[in-house]
Amino acid sequence: FRADRLVAVSNYTKREILKECPEADIMVIIHAVDAGEFSEGEEELSEKEKLEIDKLKPYILSVGGGKRRKGYEYSFPAFVEVAKRFPDLKYAVVGHSIENTPARSLGVADKTRCFFGIRRQFLRALYRNAELFMLLPYDDQGDVEGFGFAFLEAAAAGLPVIGTHESGSEDAVEHERNGYLVEPRNPASAARAAIKILSDPALKRKLASGSIDFARRMKWDGVAAEYFAIYKKLAG
Repeated sequence: FRADRLVAVSNYTKREILKECPEADIMVIIHAVDAGEFSEGEEELSEKEKLEIDKLKPYILSVGGGKRRKGYEYSFPAFVEVAKRFPDLKYAVVGHSIENTPARSLGVADKTRCFFGIRRQFLRALYRNAELFMLLPYDDQGDVEGFGFAFLEAAAAGLPVIGTHESGSEDAVEHERNGYLVEPRNPASAARAAIKILSDPALKRKLASGSIDFARRMKWDGVAAEYFAIYKKLAG
C-alpha cells in the first residue's frame, strides 16, 4: 500500500476491504450526527407540508436514494405484511420514485408517498412524525451500503429503527437498544420487527429513548479528534 493510514467508516466496510486486501491495517472511525438538528425546536412548515404529514400519519419512513442496495424490493413486501396488522399505516419514502418500487404490483400504491427534492425542514418533520424508521440495505453484487447516515438522523429524531446485518447499518443501529438488525433480503424478519415495535407501546418508547441516547453519543467532535490525531501523527 502507498497510503500511510487506511480509515473505514464502519466495521462492515473494513471487513469488505479485508476480503480483497487481507494484509491491510485499517482503522475504523464511525460517522456521527448533529443530534440537536433533529430533536430541538419546531419546524416552520408551509401549509402544504403540514397537510402532507397530516395525511400520512401514521406512517413508516425510509430515507435513501434509488439504488438497489437500499433494499426497497424487500422493505415494500415487509410493509405489506405490517399493513395487514395496522391497516391505517402508510409508507413514506424520501429519495426514491414510486415507479421504481414494487408499490403498485404489491397493491400498496395508495398507501405509499414518495418525496424528492424536499426542504431540510420538511425532512426533519417527516422524521419526527413517523412511527419508526426502516431501511434494509444489502450487498448488490459489490455495491454496498458503507454506513447509514439516515439511521443516525432517525435516531436523533427519536425513532425506533430497523436495519440489516451485513451492511453499514450495523454500526448505525444499536441492536435491541434503539431498534433491530434483521437478516438482509428477508422482508418477513423486518415485518416481524416492525410489528413487534408497533404492537408494544412500552417497547416503542424504550427504543425511542435508546435512539436519542445513541444519537447524542455520536458526536462530530469525537470524529474530528480521531482524524486530527491521525494527521498529527503523520505530520510528525
